[in-house]
Amino acid sequence: MERTHTAAVERLLQADELAVLAAFGEAKRWPNGRCVFSAGEPGQSMFVVLEGEIKLVFDAGARRKTLGPGTFFGELALLLEGEGRSADAVTSAECRLLELTAEGFAHLADAHPRLAVRLLTLSARALLASERRLVAELQARNRRLERTLDYLRRTREELSSAELKAQTDALTGLYNRRCFDTQLPRLIERATTTGAGLALILIDLDHFKDVNDTYGHGGGDAVLCAVAAALRGAVRWSDLPCRIGGDEFAVALADLAEATAAVARARDIFAALAPLSVEFDGDRVEIGSSHGGAFLRPGESAAELLQRADTSLYTAKTYGRAALVWEGELVLAASPHPPAGPGAPRGA
Repeated sequence: MERTHTAAVERLLQADELAVLAAFGEAKRWPNGRCVFSAGEPGQSMFVVLEGEIKLVFDAGARRKTLGPGTFFGELALLLEGEGRSADAVTSAECRLLELTAEGFAHLADAHPRLAVRLLTLSARALLASERRLVAELQARNRRLERTLDYLRRTREELSSAELKAQTDALTGLYNRRCFDTQLPRLIERATTTGAGLALILIDLDHFKDVNDTYGHGGGDAVLCAVAAALRGAVRWSDLPCRIGGDEFAVALADLAEATAAVARARDIFAALAPLSVEFDGDRVEIGSSHGGAFLRPGESAAELLQRADTSLYTAKTYGRAALVWEGELVLAASPHPPAGPGAPRGA
């Protein structure tokens, strides 16, 4: 998933520092969308943003960082001889950049050593912050992997190979509609017997038909597989994630202490899927999803629980999609107000 970070304050220079730097570099205007440098290029200079915005694109677009006025970039490849640029730098608006060459930086260090040291200190702080973010991301990825392994272990233990084939969606590897229809009543019976809570979330992908129309079924399949992977990473071993239709998914949340826990789990799943960014044929396809959920009521049947979750999903669609509605109440939405009239139609 693509991640975007705004430049942290540790790279921000003061007005008097910018004025000093101006004497050792050359200021130049850059049009919107212009590539300042590309990843892997040798570092011949560093840059300071005087006006506008710069986007740094790392890891083929997987991570991005936005830099505004007063920030600087490109210093590492300049100072570490032989090292290439670590990212693509592209203007995201008309910019005015101050460029310092290696010679200019050497003159700065001679004339204003404190400022040169401050630049290096700010750069080191930025590196440390990036390292901490990377460690946090790796830890989160490991946790998702552990949950996925738990899900796979459960699948192996509960189903024989023949049953697994019959109850698993061939494309995504999630449980299929047959499994959902079989297991939901059993989960309800278990919840009634044990007194544990049970909830159901229904998920529709937003404008999925547009993806198929633009990229064909290959692009649509790539999106469905990415959604399935995100779901597997967001659920617990006791949950039941299913693909129940073309672009329709369901997650049964079992063994819940109370309704508030179900809403918290629904928020986590919504965040994991909102929105997803998938790379296909060199393009990055972004797709959101609408979520509707309900908590099992005493004496309620599978059909009744499914109907209430479906009603919440329909309500989520009326908010312009990319929304989570729980028991008919809006929890999260890209658009906070539903459209006027009877509501948006269901569909892709």
